[in-house]
Amino acid sequence: STQAKTLFPYTTLFRSNERVLGVLQRVGNNAAMLTEEEKAILRQYSGLGGIGGSIHEYYTPQWVAGGIWDLMAAMGQGPGNYLEPSAGAGVFHGTKPAGVLMTATEIDDTSAQVNKLLHPEDKVVNQSFEALAVASEDDSWDGAVGNVPFGETRGSYGALDPEYAHIKYVDQYFVSRILDKIKPGALMTVVVPMRIVSGAKFKKWRAEISLKAEFLGAHRLPSGTFSNNGTDTATDILVMRKHPA
Repeated sequence: STQAKTLFPYTTLFRSNERVLGVLQRVGNNAAMLTEEEKAILRQYSGLGGIGGSIHEYYTPQWVAGGIWDLMAAMGQGPGNYLEPSAGAGVFHGTKPAGVLMTATEIDDTSAQVNKLLHPEDKVVNQSFEALAVASEDDSWDGAVGNVPFGETRGSYGALDPEYAHIKYVDQYFVSRILDKIKPGALMTVVVPMRIVSGAKFKKWRAEISLKAEFLGAHRLPSGTFSNNGTDTATDILVMRKHPA
């Protein structure tokens, strides 16, 4: 039936996530205890969005993350320390090229724990991007990748970064602050909602951030890209290069 077809993906994701929780309960934060089979189980974690538990937490398909890294390499980005401000369970970590280390923030406890276990070489912090943005120097990272959170309100997180508290849209805030944090000449390549690139109400803001970075282009992802992860939200991959110092 149609209902069965609709429920099947969620049932499968629930079961996968239950297995993930079982692994986390066994190993805690000790990555050395993980078997290869358990690592494979952890890589299947879909987050709360994938099982209908959150309207904000939708994880990136592996082919999209890999394509973003390929794009970065084609644009001349090499090894270095890269920022991932909304890392989830770590799909960008898992697809990163040789010579790349990552600094990441993630507000969901379970996702952050999965990411830490799978990628102990990277710095993964279970905190908001706002906290990192306030605590870190501008011009710190060699580039940035990710799938920024989407939302029309930032809730209590807005007050954590007072200088940018006036920005109400979550995705708009992330793009603005990522550009502050990467080094002059570095690339930011992130998945964003379509309004960031083409929404009429963001026209003035786009002019403002063009003083920080050059818009190199955007690629509109096919509809259904995120359907297996619980949403049909249409998205763009946004590419910007921060201006030289």
